[in-house]
Amino acid sequence: KYSPMPVSGFIPNAVSETTTVTPILAGEYEFQLDVWDANGVKSCTPWTQTVLVIPADAIHIELTWTDKSPMPMESGPEAHTDLDLHFAHGDLADNGYDLDNDGLNDPWFDAKWDCFWFNSKPNWNDQGVVAEDGPHLVLHKTDGFGPEILRYNPPETPANYRIAVHGWDDKEWGEAYPMVSIYLHGVLMFQHNETVNDKDLWEVG
Repeated sequence: KYSPMPVSGFIPNAVSETTTVTPILAGEYEFQLDVWDANGVKSCTPWTQTVLVIPADAIHIELTWTDKSPMPMESGPEAHTDLDLHFAHGDLADNGYDLDNDGLNDPWFDAKWDCFWFNSKPNWNDQGVVAEDGPHLVLHKTDGFGPEILRYNPPETPANYRIAVHGWDDKEWGEAYPMVSIYLHGVLMFQHNETVNDKDLWEVG
């Protein structure tokens, strides 16, 4: 029910007697099966099954997006806008830059406390953080649709965390339209769409 590619594809293929599929995003998936008998007669009614994919992570964040590229199904370094998901320790991150010009230093691009593509699996434990490890950006994409996925198990509590989406490179396609979904212990707590231009930083929450 997602568009265009919510799954990794059928392995080995969709017509094999035995096949597997790996969902990429959390949510509801509907599978349909058509069957032919030995005489080549198709079943009158296809079998359908709905599967609900629920993330098992304490914190699970998904970023997907679309843009104005006229090649919606194409992939590659210049095919779509490149957006990046950021997850920062709001109590400790302070890179010294006031990126939003509000007079306060922001945590984004902090070498230690901001988890993003350049710092995809920071080790926060050696700085006195209670959690066993830091967050992990488990999936990073450089063109449209994403997804980018971040997990954190177990998070430090109590603590404040900050989430943002950065317009890294619009590839000259102009504005993009990200959606961020936040799951806490498998429950969808937040889902929101926004418009992001090149080099914009959307502070999600």
